[in-house]
Amino acid sequence: MNEDLLLDKIQKLIKDEIRPVKEIVEVVKQKVDGQDLYQRSTTSTVRSLKEQMSVMNEKLDSVFDQTAKLTEGMTEVKEVLDEHSNKINALVLEVHEIHQELGSSKDKTTLKLDKLKEHVGLPTSIDS
Repeated sequence: MNEDLLLDKIQKLIKDEIRPVKEIVEVVKQKVDGQDLYQRSTTSTVRSLKEQMSVMNEKLDSVFDQTAKLTEGMTEVKEVLDEHSNKINALVLEVHEIHQELGSSKDKTTLKLDKLKEHVGLPTSIDS
């Protein structure tokens, strides 16, 4: 019986000593579980952000390519515009020269006509 009593006392003593340790372990386990949940959530968020960044990078690459093509196109348009502007300027100069020639020719014709009218006795454009 002494042995049974001694065994009961030892078991009770162990239980009493282990109980606070079990409580501490339970608190630590809860905190670790909380940290684990937080880490999983953060990992999931980071993974989602990486995927979104990847999509955004693809879109930016596409925009960059389109911008490069537009820049090339605008360069071609500018070259054509410059060429057309030069041709228009040349045409304007030609028209101006023709206008001057026609104007001086008209003045000469008017003078000759006025001389003829004067010679015949008709009123001239100077008299009108």
